[in-house]
Amino acid sequence: MPVAKGRSGPGTAALAAAQSGTMREFERLTRERLGPLLGPKGLRRVDFSTAISTVVGGGLIVHAGIRHKKPMTVERVRKEAPAVGILANTIPLIDPVSRTALPAGVWVVRLRPLRGGAMAFDFHAGKEPAFGVRAEAIAARQSGDQAAITHFIDIELDFPSDATDRLLPPGEGYACVSFLVWKSCWFWSWPEIHWPDWF
Repeated sequence: MPVAKGRSGPGTAALAAAQSGTMREFERLTRERLGPLLGPKGLRRVDFSTAISTVVGGGLIVHAGIRHKKPMTVERVRKEAPAVGILANTIPLIDPVSRTALPAGVWVVRLRPLRGGAMAFDFHAGKEPAFGVRAEAIAARQSGDQAAITHFIDIELDFPSDATDRLLPPGEGYACVSFLVWKSCWFWSWPEIHWPDWF
């Protein structure tokens, strides 16, 4: 017999309650810690109803998008560097390029243009960014500079299978968090890099 939409199946009530508790705590932390930064109008635009919660590396990543009244376009991003989402992480997230970590916390994510059409995500707990990483374009979702961008968030977990071409221990991988049509990918464990001899 099909389970009614929005209701727990047999024996899963505790799991559903835990998920609901996670989302309530995410919303509470966002309002408490980021409310002064976003203001009442900004808080109303956070789309908590479509937030995604993901368990990685013994920790948790929760993220939600921020909706805007006017259609979002690449051209508008370049002019305004808008806030595009909220991210909470209970473990450090490690940038594979710089090998530095975004500390555990709750962050407003802002999309900032770079030279040559590239973008970056800045992570704010206050007016000035605490951390920044390059934002990779999601090719399948790209369109013209003036085309409206669909409100969109996602997360991908990638576990490379080629043992001859990996930096992470078996069972570890990347978490790629998306806002709009850009994503940033993170390690959740520190990479083991064995530098070769120079000559």
